Amino acid sequence: MSQAEILAWTLPAAFVGISLIFFLVHLQVRGAFWWGIAYIVAAAGFAVLITDLPSVDDAKSVTEDVLLLSALVAMARGISQRFDRPSHDGLLLALVAVTGVGLAVALFKYHSDPAQYVIGQLCAGIILLFCAWQMRGGLRKTINKALFVVILLLAMSMILQQGYYLMSPFDTLLDPNWRKTQWMFFFQFGSGLFGLAFAFLALIAICLDAIESFRTSARTDPLSGLLNRRGFEERIDQLPALSATVASVAIVDIDHFKKINDTFGHNAGDMVIVALGTLLSELVGQGGSVARIGGEEFALHFKDLDAQSAAEAAQTIRRAFAAIEWPRPLTAQRLTVSAGVAEIASGGTLADALGRADACLYQAKRGGRDRVVAERRADRENSERSSLRSDGASASGDHSATDGRPSLFNPFPILGRLLGKSLSVTPRRRSGDLTSGQAL
Repeated sequence: MSQAEILAWTLPAAFVGISLIFFLVHLQVRGAFWWGIAYIVAAAGFAVLITDLPSVDDAKSVTEDVLLLSALVAMARGISQRFDRPSHDGLLLALVAVTGVGLAVALFKYHSDPAQYVIGQLCAGIILLFCAWQMRGGLRKTINKALFVVILLLAMSMILQQGYYLMSPFDTLLDPNWRKTQWMFFFQFGSGLFGLAFAFLALIAICLDAIESFRTSARTDPLSGLLNRRGFEERIDQLPALSATVASVAIVDIDHFKKINDTFGHNAGDMVIVALGTLLSELVGQGGSVARIGGEEFALHFKDLDAQSAAEAAQTIRRAFAAIEWPRPLTAQRLTVSAGVAEIASGGTLADALGRADACLYQAKRGGRDRVVAERRADRENSERSSLRSDGASASGDHSATDGRPSLFNPFPILGRLLGKSLSVTPRRRSGDLTSGQAL
Protein backbone atom coordinates (compact mmCIF):
# COMPACT_ATOMS: atom_id res chain seq x y z
CA MET A 1 0.00 0.00 0.00
CA SER A 2 1.44 3.35 -1.08
CA GLN A 3 1.78 6.40 1.16
CA ALA A 4 -1.01 8.10 -0.77
CA GLU A 5 -3.33 5.16 -0.09
CA ILE A 6 -2.40 5.13 3.60
CA LEU A 7 -3.14 8.85 3.79
CA ALA A 8 -6.47 8.34 2.01
CA TRP A 9 -7.53 5.69 4.54
CA THR A 10 -6.64 7.92 7.47
CA LEU A 11 -9.97 9.80 7.28
CA PRO A 12 -12.32 6.76 7.51
CA ALA A 13 -10.08 5.31 10.26
CA ALA A 14 -10.34 8.60 12.17
CA PHE A 15 -14.13 8.57 11.75
CA VAL A 16 -14.31 5.05 13.19
CA GLY A 17 -12.30 6.19 16.22
CA ILE A 18 -14.56 9.20 16.68
CA SER A 19 -17.65 7.01 16.50
CA LEU A 20 -16.28 4.75 19.25
CA ILE A 21 -15.86 7.78 21.52
CA PHE A 22 -19.47 8.80 20.90
CA PHE A 23 -20.66 5.25 21.65
CA LEU A 24 -18.72 5.22 24.92
CA VAL A 25 -20.40 8.38 26.21
CA HIS A 26 -23.87 7.97 24.71
CA LEU A 27 -25.46 6.96 28.03
CA GLN A 28 -24.46 10.32 29.55
CA VAL A 29 -24.86 12.58 26.50
CA ARG A 30 -28.06 13.02 24.54
CA GLY A 31 -27.60 12.56 20.81
CA ALA A 32 -24.14 10.97 21.10
CA PHE A 33 -25.38 7.51 20.04
CA TRP A 34 -26.68 8.80 16.73
CA TRP A 35 -23.52 10.83 16.19
CA GLY A 36 -21.63 7.57 16.62
CA ILE A 37 -23.85 5.96 13.99
CA ALA A 38 -23.28 8.96 11.72
CA TYR A 39 -19.51 8.62 11.85
CA ILE A 40 -19.56 4.84 11.32
CA VAL A 41 -21.74 5.29 8.23
CA ALA A 42 -19.62 8.21 7.02
CA ALA A 43 -16.48 6.09 7.45
CA ALA A 44 -18.11 3.42 5.27
CA GLY A 45 -18.99 6.07 2.68
CA PHE A 46 -15.44 7.40 2.48
CA ALA A 47 -14.08 3.82 2.39
CA VAL A 48 -16.24 3.13 -0.67
CA LEU A 49 -15.13 6.44 -2.16
CA ILE A 50 -11.40 5.61 -2.05
CA THR A 51 -11.81 1.97 -3.05
CA ASP A 52 -10.88 1.38 -6.70
CA LEU A 53 -13.70 -0.63 -8.34
CA PRO A 54 -13.66 0.39 -12.02
CA SER A 55 -16.04 -2.38 -13.11
CA VAL A 56 -18.89 -1.03 -10.94
CA ASP A 57 -17.83 2.60 -10.74
CA ASP A 58 -21.30 4.08 -11.20
CA ALA A 59 -22.89 1.82 -8.59
CA LYS A 60 -20.01 2.61 -6.25
CA SER A 61 -20.62 6.35 -6.67
CA VAL A 62 -24.32 6.03 -5.87
CA THR A 63 -23.52 3.87 -2.84
CA GLU A 64 -20.97 6.28 -1.40
CA ASP A 65 -23.31 9.25 -1.80
CA VAL A 66 -26.25 7.47 -0.21
CA LEU A 67 -24.03 6.40 2.72
CA LEU A 68 -22.76 9.94 3.28
CA LEU A 69 -26.28 11.38 3.09
CA SER A 70 -27.50 8.72 5.51
CA ALA A 71 -24.70 9.75 7.88
CA LEU A 72 -26.04 13.31 7.77
CA VAL A 73 -29.54 12.00 8.60
CA ALA A 74 -28.09 10.21 11.65
CA MET A 75 -26.28 13.42 12.61
CA ALA A 76 -29.56 15.33 12.29
CA ARG A 77 -31.27 12.84 14.60
CA GLY A 78 -28.53 13.31 17.19
CA ILE A 79 -28.88 17.08 16.98
CA SER A 80 -32.66 16.78 17.31
CA GLN A 81 -32.22 14.73 20.49
CA ARG A 82 -29.70 17.16 21.94
CA PHE A 83 -32.03 20.11 21.39
CA ASP A 84 -35.30 18.30 22.25
CA ARG A 85 -36.78 18.57 18.76
CA PRO A 86 -38.85 16.05 16.75
CA SER A 87 -36.43 14.27 14.42
CA HIS A 88 -38.58 13.88 11.27
CA ASP A 89 -36.59 10.79 10.28
CA GLY A 90 -39.16 9.64 7.75
CA LEU A 91 -39.05 12.92 5.85
CA LEU A 92 -35.25 12.99 5.75
CA LEU A 93 -34.98 9.34 4.67
CA ALA A 94 -37.53 9.97 1.94
CA LEU A 95 -35.37 12.88 0.75
CA VAL A 96 -32.32 10.59 0.67
CA ALA A 97 -34.30 7.94 -1.26
CA VAL A 98 -35.44 10.47 -3.87
CA THR A 99 -31.90 11.79 -4.12
CA GLY A 100 -30.62 8.24 -4.62
CA VAL A 101 -32.94 7.85 -7.58
CA GLY A 102 -31.68 11.15 -8.99
CA LEU A 103 -28.08 10.02 -8.55
CA ALA A 104 -28.78 6.77 -10.37
CA VAL A 105 -30.43 8.62 -13.27
CA ALA A 106 -27.51 11.05 -13.52
CA LEU A 107 -24.95 8.26 -13.67
CA PHE A 108 -26.63 5.38 -15.42
CA LYS A 109 -28.61 7.38 -18.00
CA TYR A 110 -26.56 10.53 -18.56
CA HIS A 111 -23.17 9.26 -17.30
CA SER A 112 -22.62 12.62 -15.62
CA ASP A 113 -20.42 12.63 -12.55
CA PRO A 114 -20.85 16.42 -12.10
CA ALA A 115 -24.64 16.11 -12.16
CA GLN A 116 -24.38 13.38 -9.54
CA TYR A 117 -22.19 15.67 -7.45
CA VAL A 118 -24.63 18.58 -7.71
CA ILE A 119 -27.64 16.46 -6.75
CA GLY A 120 -25.86 14.90 -3.78
CA GLN A 121 -24.48 18.19 -2.52
CA LEU A 122 -27.83 19.96 -2.75
CA CYS A 123 -29.44 17.18 -0.70
CA ALA A 124 -26.62 17.40 1.86
CA GLY A 125 -27.10 21.17 2.06
CA ILE A 126 -30.83 20.75 2.73
CA ILE A 127 -30.19 18.22 5.51
CA LEU A 128 -27.60 20.53 7.08
CA LEU A 129 -30.05 23.45 6.95
CA PHE A 130 -32.52 21.20 8.75
CA CYS A 131 -29.85 20.51 11.41
CA ALA A 132 -29.30 24.24 11.87
CA TRP A 133 -33.06 24.80 12.15
CA GLN A 134 -33.32 22.12 14.84
CA MET A 135 -30.83 24.06 16.96
CA ARG A 136 -33.01 27.17 17.18
CA GLY A 137 -33.76 28.32 20.71
CA GLY A 138 -30.85 26.34 22.17
CA LEU A 139 -27.93 28.63 21.40
CA ARG A 140 -27.32 30.12 24.84
CA LYS A 141 -24.16 28.04 25.23
CA THR A 142 -21.12 29.18 23.28
CA ILE A 143 -20.31 25.66 22.10
CA ASN A 144 -23.80 25.26 20.66
CA LYS A 145 -23.35 28.53 18.81
CA ALA A 146 -20.10 27.22 17.35
CA LEU A 147 -21.81 24.02 16.17
CA PHE A 148 -24.59 26.09 14.64
CA VAL A 149 -22.18 28.35 12.76
CA VAL A 150 -20.18 25.41 11.35
CA ILE A 151 -23.30 23.61 10.16
CA LEU A 152 -24.94 26.72 8.72
CA LEU A 153 -21.82 27.88 6.89
CA LEU A 154 -21.28 24.47 5.30
CA ALA A 155 -24.94 24.20 4.28
CA MET A 156 -24.97 27.64 2.68
CA SER A 157 -21.61 26.98 1.02
CA MET A 158 -22.86 23.75 -0.53
CA ILE A 159 -26.07 25.27 -1.84
CA LEU A 160 -24.41 28.43 -3.21
CA GLN A 161 -21.62 26.46 -4.85
CA GLN A 162 -24.08 24.22 -6.62
CA GLY A 163 -26.12 27.19 -7.73
CA TYR A 164 -23.01 28.71 -9.27
CA TYR A 165 -21.96 25.38 -10.77
CA LEU A 166 -25.38 24.85 -12.36
CA MET A 167 -24.95 28.14 -14.19
CA SER A 168 -21.98 26.62 -16.04
CA PRO A 169 -22.48 25.36 -19.62
CA PHE A 170 -24.21 21.99 -19.78
CA ASP A 171 -21.15 20.48 -21.43
CA THR A 172 -19.24 21.01 -18.20
CA LEU A 173 -21.69 18.78 -16.35
CA LEU A 174 -20.95 16.00 -18.84
CA ASP A 175 -17.15 16.24 -18.58
CA PRO A 176 -15.92 12.62 -18.25
CA ASN A 177 -12.74 13.76 -16.52
CA TRP A 178 -14.61 15.76 -13.90
CA ARG A 179 -13.38 13.57 -11.03
CA LYS A 180 -9.86 14.80 -11.71
CA THR A 181 -10.83 18.48 -11.49
CA GLN A 182 -10.45 20.86 -8.53
CA TRP A 183 -14.21 20.65 -7.90
CA MET A 184 -13.96 17.00 -6.90
CA PHE A 185 -10.89 17.60 -4.77
CA PHE A 186 -12.65 20.47 -3.03
CA PHE A 187 -15.68 18.23 -2.37
CA GLN A 188 -13.60 15.49 -0.76
CA PHE A 189 -11.44 17.89 1.22
CA GLY A 190 -14.42 19.98 2.38
CA SER A 191 -16.48 16.96 3.46
CA GLY A 192 -13.63 15.49 5.46
CA LEU A 193 -12.78 18.82 7.05
CA PHE A 194 -16.40 19.39 8.08
CA GLY A 195 -16.59 15.92 9.62
CA LEU A 196 -13.48 16.54 11.68
CA ALA A 197 -14.58 20.06 12.68
CA PHE A 198 -18.01 18.87 13.80
CA ALA A 199 -16.49 15.96 15.74
CA PHE A 200 -14.04 18.33 17.45
CA LEU A 201 -16.79 20.72 18.50
CA ALA A 202 -19.15 17.90 19.50
CA LEU A 203 -16.48 16.34 21.73
CA ILE A 204 -15.87 19.74 23.34
CA ALA A 205 -19.63 20.01 23.89
CA ILE A 206 -19.64 16.58 25.52
CA CYS A 207 -16.79 17.55 27.85
CA LEU A 208 -18.54 20.79 28.81
CA ASP A 209 -21.81 18.90 29.36
CA ALA A 210 -19.99 16.45 31.62
CA ILE A 211 -18.44 19.28 33.64
CA GLU A 212 -21.83 20.98 33.97
CA SER A 213 -23.41 17.67 34.96
CA PHE A 214 -20.82 17.14 37.70
CA ARG A 215 -21.36 20.66 38.97
CA THR A 216 -25.11 20.17 38.97
CA SER A 217 -24.77 16.83 40.77
CA ALA A 218 -22.63 18.48 43.43
CA ARG A 219 -25.38 21.05 44.06
CA THR A 220 -28.47 18.89 43.60
CA ASP A 221 -30.26 16.29 45.68
CA PRO A 222 -30.70 13.25 43.38
CA LEU A 223 -34.03 12.08 44.83
CA SER A 224 -36.05 15.29 44.97
CA GLY A 225 -34.22 17.18 42.22
CA LEU A 226 -33.95 20.17 44.55
CA LEU A 227 -30.79 21.93 45.63
CA ASN A 228 -28.79 20.34 48.41
CA ARG A 229 -27.31 22.37 51.27
CA ARG A 230 -24.26 23.37 49.24
CA GLY A 231 -26.35 24.42 46.26
CA PHE A 232 -28.74 26.30 48.54
CA GLU A 233 -25.94 28.30 50.12
CA GLU A 234 -24.41 29.08 46.72
CA ARG A 235 -27.78 30.19 45.37
CA ILE A 236 -28.33 32.56 48.29
CA ASP A 237 -24.79 33.90 47.96
CA GLN A 238 -25.63 34.94 44.39
CA LEU A 239 -28.50 37.13 45.60
CA PRO A 240 -28.05 40.79 46.58
CA ALA A 241 -26.46 41.45 49.95
CA LEU A 242 -28.66 40.13 52.72
CA SER A 243 -28.62 43.49 54.43
CA ALA A 244 -30.02 45.20 51.31
CA THR A 245 -33.32 43.31 51.15
CA VAL A 246 -35.93 41.80 53.43
CA ALA A 247 -35.83 38.02 53.38
CA SER A 248 -36.78 35.07 55.54
CA VAL A 249 -35.96 31.39 55.77
CA ALA A 250 -37.95 28.38 56.85
CA ILE A 251 -37.09 24.81 57.69
CA VAL A 252 -39.83 22.28 56.92
CA ASP A 253 -39.68 18.79 58.38
CA ILE A 254 -41.97 15.80 57.69
CA ASP A 255 -43.56 14.61 60.92
CA HIS A 256 -42.89 11.01 61.98
CA PHE A 257 -40.97 10.29 58.76
CA LYS A 258 -39.04 7.39 60.27
CA LYS A 259 -42.35 5.73 61.08
CA ILE A 260 -43.42 6.10 57.44
CA ASN A 261 -40.26 4.34 56.26
CA ASP A 262 -40.47 1.62 58.92
CA THR A 263 -44.17 0.93 58.36
CA PHE A 264 -44.64 1.36 54.61
CA GLY A 265 -41.13 0.96 53.21
CA HIS A 266 -38.53 3.26 51.75
CA ASN A 267 -40.31 3.52 48.39
CA ALA A 268 -43.24 5.14 50.17
CA GLY A 269 -40.86 7.43 52.02
CA ASP A 270 -39.20 8.42 48.75
CA MET A 271 -42.61 9.21 47.26
CA VAL A 272 -43.37 11.52 50.18
CA ILE A 273 -39.99 13.26 49.79
CA VAL A 274 -40.55 13.83 46.07
CA ALA A 275 -44.12 15.05 46.61
CA LEU A 276 -43.13 17.55 49.28
CA GLY A 277 -40.18 18.75 47.22
CA THR A 278 -42.44 19.32 44.23
CA LEU A 279 -44.99 21.14 46.36
CA LEU A 280 -42.38 23.37 47.96
CA SER A 281 -40.66 24.36 44.74
CA GLU A 282 -43.93 25.22 43.03
CA LEU A 283 -45.46 27.10 45.93
CA VAL A 284 -42.33 29.10 46.63
CA GLY A 285 -41.96 29.90 42.91
CA GLN A 286 -39.16 31.78 41.19
CA GLY A 287 -39.01 34.38 43.91
CA GLY A 288 -37.55 31.94 46.41
CA SER A 289 -35.23 28.96 46.75
CA VAL A 290 -35.83 25.45 48.06
CA ALA A 291 -33.36 22.77 49.13
CA ARG A 292 -33.39 19.38 50.73
CA ILE A 293 -30.82 19.71 53.51
CA GLY A 294 -31.43 16.44 55.36
CA GLY A 295 -33.31 13.18 55.15
CA GLU A 296 -36.78 14.67 55.62
CA GLU A 297 -35.76 18.27 56.19
CA PHE A 298 -36.12 21.08 53.66
CA ALA A 299 -34.92 24.69 53.71
CA LEU A 300 -36.73 27.57 52.02
CA HIS A 301 -35.59 31.10 51.28
CA PHE A 302 -38.31 33.72 50.82
CA LYS A 303 -37.01 36.76 49.03
CA ASP A 304 -38.68 40.07 49.94
CA LEU A 305 -40.85 38.47 52.68
CA ASP A 306 -40.63 39.30 56.36
CA ALA A 307 -41.08 36.62 58.99
CA GLN A 308 -44.86 37.08 59.28
CA SER A 309 -45.44 36.82 55.53
CA ALA A 310 -43.09 33.85 55.32
CA ALA A 311 -45.06 32.20 58.14
CA GLU A 312 -48.25 32.62 56.10
CA ALA A 313 -46.52 30.96 53.17
CA ALA A 314 -45.37 28.11 55.44
CA GLN A 315 -48.94 27.70 56.72
CA THR A 316 -50.18 27.37 53.14
CA ILE A 317 -47.57 24.70 52.53
CA ARG A 318 -48.51 22.88 55.73
CA ARG A 319 -52.23 22.87 54.87
CA ALA A 320 -51.65 21.80 51.27
CA PHE A 321 -49.43 18.91 52.31
CA ALA A 322 -51.86 17.75 54.99
CA ALA A 323 -54.68 17.75 52.42
CA ILE A 324 -52.98 15.33 50.02
CA GLU A 325 -54.81 12.06 49.50
CA TRP A 326 -52.01 9.57 49.03
CA PRO A 327 -52.03 6.50 46.80
CA ARG A 328 -51.06 3.04 47.98
CA PRO A 329 -49.45 2.08 50.27
CA LEU A 330 -50.26 5.35 52.06
CA THR A 331 -53.99 5.26 51.36
CA ALA A 332 -56.03 6.92 54.15
CA GLN A 333 -52.85 8.21 55.82
CA ARG A 334 -52.81 11.86 56.82
CA LEU A 335 -49.23 13.07 56.69
CA THR A 336 -48.17 16.40 58.12
CA VAL A 337 -45.18 18.72 58.29
CA SER A 338 -43.86 21.16 60.87
CA ALA A 339 -41.96 24.33 60.08
CA GLY A 340 -39.81 26.94 61.74
CA VAL A 341 -39.52 30.43 60.25
CA ALA A 342 -36.97 33.18 60.90
CA GLU A 343 -36.25 36.51 59.28
CA ILE A 344 -32.72 37.25 58.09
CA ALA A 345 -31.66 40.14 60.28
CA SER A 346 -30.02 43.22 58.81
CA GLY A 347 -26.36 42.37 58.38
CA GLY A 348 -27.04 38.80 59.46
CA THR A 349 -25.93 35.60 57.79
CA LEU A 350 -27.84 32.76 56.22
CA ALA A 351 -26.33 30.29 58.67
CA ASP A 352 -27.52 32.36 61.63
CA ALA A 353 -31.05 32.63 60.21
CA LEU A 354 -31.19 28.89 59.53
CA GLY A 355 -30.06 28.22 63.08
CA ARG A 356 -32.87 30.34 64.48
CA ALA A 357 -35.38 28.74 62.10
CA ASP A 358 -34.20 25.34 63.29
CA ALA A 359 -34.83 26.41 66.87
CA CYS A 360 -38.37 27.41 65.86
CA LEU A 361 -38.82 24.02 64.19
CA TYR A 362 -37.73 22.31 67.41
CA GLN A 363 -40.36 24.28 69.29
CA ALA A 364 -43.00 23.24 66.73
CA LYS A 365 -42.06 19.59 67.25
CA ARG A 366 -42.26 19.94 71.00
CA GLY A 367 -45.58 21.73 70.66
CA GLY A 368 -47.28 18.75 69.01
CA ARG A 369 -46.14 18.89 65.36
CA ASP A 370 -48.31 19.83 62.35
CA ARG A 371 -47.72 23.50 63.05
CA VAL A 372 -45.64 26.51 62.12
CA VAL A 373 -43.59 28.39 64.69
CA ALA A 374 -42.29 31.72 63.48
CA GLU A 375 -39.84 34.16 64.94
CA ARG A 376 -40.99 37.76 65.32
CA ARG A 377 -38.47 40.47 65.90
CA ALA A 378 -38.96 42.26 69.18
CA ASP A 379 -38.94 46.01 69.55
CA ARG A 380 -36.84 47.15 66.54
CA GLU A 381 -35.74 50.32 68.27
CA ASN A 382 -34.45 48.65 71.41
CA SER A 383 -33.07 45.32 70.27
CA GLU A 384 -32.49 43.14 67.22
CA ARG A 385 -32.68 40.02 69.29
CA SER A 386 -35.57 37.82 68.19
CA SER A 387 -38.22 36.27 70.38
CA LEU A 388 -39.98 33.08 69.49
CA ARG A 389 -43.71 32.75 69.29
CA SER A 390 -45.87 29.84 68.23
CA ASP A 391 -48.31 30.52 65.43
CA GLY A 392 -50.07 27.21 66.01
CA ALA A 393 -52.80 28.20 68.42
CA SER A 394 -54.94 25.13 67.77
CA ALA A 395 -54.00 21.49 68.09
CA SER A 396 -53.82 21.20 64.32
CA GLY A 397 -51.29 24.01 64.07
CA ASP A 398 -53.62 26.46 62.34
CA HIS A 399 -52.40 29.99 61.80
CA SER A 400 -54.32 33.05 60.74
CA ALA A 401 -52.75 36.30 59.61
CA THR A 402 -53.25 39.01 62.21
CA ASP A 403 -53.54 41.77 59.62
CA GLY A 404 -56.22 40.12 57.51
CA ARG A 405 -54.02 39.76 54.44
CA PRO A 406 -54.97 37.01 51.99
CA SER A 407 -52.97 33.82 51.65
CA LEU A 408 -49.87 34.26 49.51
CA PHE A 409 -50.31 31.11 47.43
CA ASN A 410 -53.09 29.09 45.86
CA PRO A 411 -52.05 25.42 46.03
CA PHE A 412 -54.99 23.84 44.18
CA PRO A 413 -53.69 24.08 40.59
CA ILE A 414 -50.25 22.88 41.66
CA LEU A 415 -51.49 19.86 43.55
CA GLY A 416 -53.77 18.83 40.73
CA ARG A 417 -51.32 19.52 37.91
CA LEU A 418 -48.07 18.27 39.43
CA LEU A 419 -48.73 15.88 42.29
CA GLY A 420 -51.85 14.40 40.78
CA LYS A 421 -50.18 13.78 37.43
CA SER A 422 -46.74 12.58 38.43
CA LEU A 423 -47.46 10.68 41.63
CA SER A 424 -51.17 9.91 41.39
CA VAL A 425 -51.63 12.16 44.39
CA THR A 426 -54.71 14.37 44.56
CA PRO A 427 -55.84 17.01 47.05
CA ARG A 428 -58.92 16.57 49.17
CA ARG A 429 -61.41 19.41 48.92
CA ARG A 430 -64.32 20.46 51.04
CA SER A 431 -66.53 23.38 50.12
CA GLY A 432 -63.89 24.61 47.67
CA ASP A 433 -61.11 24.73 50.27
CA LEU A 434 -58.41 22.51 51.68
CA THR A 435 -59.20 20.60 54.82
CA SER A 436 -56.90 19.13 57.43
CA GLY A 437 -59.53 17.41 59.47
CA GLN A 438 -61.33 20.49 60.75
CA ALA A 439 -62.75 23.67 59.26
CA LEU A 440 -60.09 26.23 58.56
